[in-house]
Amino acid sequence: MDNHVKQYHTNPDHVFFAPARLNLLGTHTSSSGGYTLSLPLDLGITLYLSERKDDKIRLWSDQFIEDGVNFLDETIAFHERFIAVIDKLAHESYPVHKGFDITIESSIPMNHGFSSSAALIVCFMGAMIELNGYEMPKERLLRFANYVDQKCSHIPVSFSHQITAIYGEKNYANLIFCQDLDINKALFDFEQYSLIIFNTNLCPSHLAFTIKERYLQIHEGTKIITRHRPISSLCEVDYPSFSQLRHQIQDKDVLRRIEHVIFENSRVVQGYDALLIHEYHILGDLMNQSQNALKALFDMSTPEIDFVVEANRQFNAYGVRMIGPGKGGAVVALYPKDLVPDFTDIKASYEKRFKRTLDIQTVASSDGFHRV
Repeated sequence: MDNHVKQYHTNPDHVFFAPARLNLLGTHTSSSGGYTLSLPLDLGITLYLSERKDDKIRLWSDQFIEDGVNFLDETIAFHERFIAVIDKLAHESYPVHKGFDITIESSIPMNHGFSSSAALIVCFMGAMIELNGYEMPKERLLRFANYVDQKCSHIPVSFSHQITAIYGEKNYANLIFCQDLDINKALFDFEQYSLIIFNTNLCPSHLAFTIKERYLQIHEGTKIITRHRPISSLCEVDYPSFSQLRHQIQDKDVLRRIEHVIFENSRVVQGYDALLIHEYHILGDLMNQSQNALKALFDMSTPEIDFVVEANRQFNAYGVRMIGPGKGGAVVALYPKDLVPDFTDIKASYEKRFKRTLDIQTVASSDGFHRV
């Protein structure tokens, strides 16, 4: 709120929040209609809004300070998503007719796999809908927000990103079946277990190209399998079927991507079941398996990620895996709350070896998009 008062010299009339997404399991499964297991975090996007007497919108963000306070301007790259939201709402007969001075504050590490773009779009779109006097079912908000995210990201974006921001419930993990958007919830016991985020401060390079390339490889492998066994999603392929069909895929990289997706779908469902029966060591083991597969079958790791993963394994973390698209970003570790170690030495060793900081924080959960 202080930033808002500093920029606009008035207190906000409205405050809204949308959470970041933590994928416990299910990397590169959503694009093929598979499963993901995610949590809404207490990290997120907060919008502070003061009403104006005209219909103009001004923006300021703590992550894009160099842009200053400006009215919506298509020449400012940061404004692209806001303009796209307004255009989409107008096209769907929900015109934005009120003006606001808006401050955007983010506690999400950008481009690190926490679905920051989805949280931003959901938060702004949801606020504009409510403050302009409209009512909209969550299913429609989901479709509109996903449309804008795909348009602005220029890469395939599954609905799972926006689902967590919209449907998230505090302390509950979402098992999302991305083919029909079915959602099941399981309580995550934050009273007894901790999730620790390690931000390597290594920004993934060539992100859009890498994601598109992997998406195309998964799509190619899926087409080959479909020629021999009619399926609507790779999650329908079990290990015996894959063993019979794998020789049909000649490209070794495509084969490795498909192998990861098939086994990752199984890990997601097992992880959800583990939460239901409170078996967190099983969830941790599945996270470790996922990390090994992402490194070996998707070539997603880096020396920085490997360092953080191995350090946590030496501390006997239940599970540890990278988050997001890989080649940088963040790592999540699962510990029993009473066994969380002191990470001082890890932090110092990392910074000495890689010449960059390692940011470490314990995260909690939050509800999906809501008024604060």
